Amino acid sequence: MVTRITGSTTVSQASVFGSIAYFGEVSASEQSSTSAQTEEILKKYETLFAENGLAKENTINAFVILSPHATPGDFFNVWNQWLSDENMPAVTVIRAGLTGTKFISMALYVACTSEIERIKLQGGYDGRLVKYNGMVYFSGQSRREGMKTLTEQTKAVMSSYDEMLSMYNLKKENIINGNIYVQDINMQDEFENVWINWTFAGHKPAGTMVEGKPLNKDDLLELNLTFADSPSVLDLLRIKPGANCCRFVKYHNIAYFTGHVCSEPGADDLYKQTKSVFQRFDAVFDEFGLQKENILTAGAYLKNIGNAPQFEKAWDEWVNGENPPTRLICGTRLLSDDFFLELAITVAYE
Repeated sequence: MVTRITGSTTVSQASVFGSIAYFGEVSASEQSSTSAQTEEILKKYETLFAENGLAKENTINAFVILSPHATPGDFFNVWNQWLSDENMPAVTVIRAGLTGTKFISMALYVACTSEIERIKLQGGYDGRLVKYNGMVYFSGQSRREGMKTLTEQTKAVMSSYDEMLSMYNLKKENIINGNIYVQDINMQDEFENVWINWTFAGHKPAGTMVEGKPLNKDDLLELNLTFADSPSVLDLLRIKPGANCCRFVKYHNIAYFTGHVCSEPGADDLYKQTKSVFQRFDAVFDEFGLQKENILTAGAYLKNIGNAPQFEKAWDEWVNGENPPTRLICGTRLLSDDFFLELAITVAYE
């Protein structure tokens, strides 16, 4: 059963399921600096944790969006003081557009128990590997040393993952989800040519690919992967697999959806495209017995963040107001200029 930490009437602050609290974006009021906004966001999290019996030390995964005007060093200075090194989660940080005067937006996954295994990645690899409740979360990975093309960097990142999977006794076949953030979406083919050959046929993950820029402009790719911590590949059910991804992947009573875009030619604004994407989800829900009220999280990537009110209007009309999911919104270029929205969700099922 999904429980909610309430936020607004159409967006929850967090969805709790399977001993994890999935928080949506938390942002700050208008502040003059990245540091001030980061401090305010983390204080909000501390209040939410205290009110709901959670602990910041049990944070297992963090997705952070910095606006083009944010100062990464200021964020990390505050973040690294907030959590000790031994309690650091898997972290992925990108640049993308945010609404209003936001410098930063942050979504955390927080374990409801302390039975967490954290591994500081060795051998020059960045960040953490965190295991909890059958899941393995990696920090986003980039590689640029002496490599100037996306093809070269993608091969290097894939090689890094191969080494880490072998080092920590994980199976590539158990990949659940991949979030792919690139400096220039026009180079998507360079990534996909490597990705298709690296992932196994019949074991493609769900995923999203957008122009969410890595912090260092020389990093052409930030790749964030999630795996099942299971000895058997049969624990994962992959629905409608394609050459590079599945429509969604089922594991541990959660369906992880690939980002969906509008397939309706006449949808010429964000509101219409959002309605069309929701219709696609409704059809899949009907086909596979999923329920709208069990949506846990939603990540919306908008071509133009200034048009967010159009997305929110369609969202308010579609979402289950008694059981709304969490949500994160940012502005990025998408796989085609014809797309105004890419929307990825996770859904609990019995």
